[in-house]
Amino acid sequence: MAQNFFISSIGKKILMAITGIILFGFVVGHLLGNLQMFQAPERINYYAHFLQNLGPLLWGIRFFLLLVVLVHLIVAILLTKENFAARPDKYVVRQSAKSSFADNYMGVFGALLGIYLVFHILHFTIRAFIYPEFSGLLTPTGQRDVYQMVLLSFQIPWVSTFYIFMMAILGFHLWHGIPSFFQTLGIRHKYITPVVTYGGKLVSIIIALGYMSIPIAVLLGIIK
Repeated sequence: MAQNFFISSIGKKILMAITGIILFGFVVGHLLGNLQMFQAPERINYYAHFLQNLGPLLWGIRFFLLLVVLVHLIVAILLTKENFAARPDKYVVRQSAKSSFADNYMGVFGALLGIYLVFHILHFTIRAFIYPEFSGLLTPTGQRDVYQMVLLSFQIPWVSTFYIFMMAILGFHLWHGIPSFFQTLGIRHKYITPVVTYGGKLVSIIIALGYMSIPIAVLLGIIK
């Protein structure tokens, strides 16, 4: 019964919404952790050291999030195929004209974010292939110096530019995704819907700007 539900169109949309809200929670939590770059170096280094001390639990969380990303991606592909199969060509053209930029390129943004995720994991998590020499930086107490690693990474113009661009893509993805979550769950009302729609867009802008602020601050010498 459950299997039949999740292979249905409604089931896929609900699964898309559930995985989306899990990833949204991670995006917000990750941003709050990263913004500690604007405080003393000890703050973000302590935060990073705390996470590392979680050991197997940290990797369990990482694998769970990776699984959620894969499910989100696979369901998105399946829903896109269903939508194309169900719509005549003229209907697609007419709907595209009414849709926003974020709506029309939702799939493209998702694919780009998948590429960014691989880059980010190689850069800051596994610390391989992309300036791996920065991973050897240590604090005076012998712990990994995440503050200096982030600082030196974002002092490289192409790295900062890439991150800023991808955070703009994340903003566009959330611009569409947040209101869609409430729509999928059937939360519609003449008073609630506008609040959710415009509130979701505002939140997407705040999140994107929050992430962008770190590489921009490094390039401007605000974080040094």
